[in-house]
Amino acid sequence: MEQTPNHSLIRDLIQKNDLFDFATDYYFSHPKPTDTLQPVVTKKDFHLLMDYLKKKKTFPKSTAELNLEKAYEKAGKENQPEEVLNKYEELLKTYQQVNENILRQYQAYILDEINYDLIKRYFGEEGYTTYILRHDPEILKAKEILNDEKKYNKILGKK
Repeated sequence: MEQTPNHSLIRDLIQKNDLFDFATDYYFSHPKPTDTLQPVVTKKDFHLLMDYLKKKKTFPKSTAELNLEKAYEKAGKENQPEEVLNKYEELLKTYQQVNENILRQYQAYILDEINYDLIKRYFGEEGYTTYILRHDPEILKAKEILNDEKKYNKILGKK
């Protein structure tokens, strides 16, 4: 399986169990697929995750964004001028757009994690093993190397 991307928003999704919770919601609201070799959720379903995170108000946020929200709340309580409050709102909207773009950047990884979870739930360990042998990027790369004698020998240090 792929290594978790080194981005705070992705780590946050995993640590807060947002992907697990989405997979649970998906599992109970969709019929069991018939094919263990195909992903359960695909790129066209990614919007379901985005909508889920927005609806549950668990959309991942950076520490800087959380601090900005606190500052905005404090500025509102201190009756700061409307112009200042509007600037805070603009920055918060910018953060939201940037965060959505970051999630889209890691879409493949996120979908893989959700699919691994769903395949285990729908088809058990045997189905999961069948699935990862066909879809896990590291296993696919290993197969590619094993099937390419030049690459394989280069790794082994042979000529």
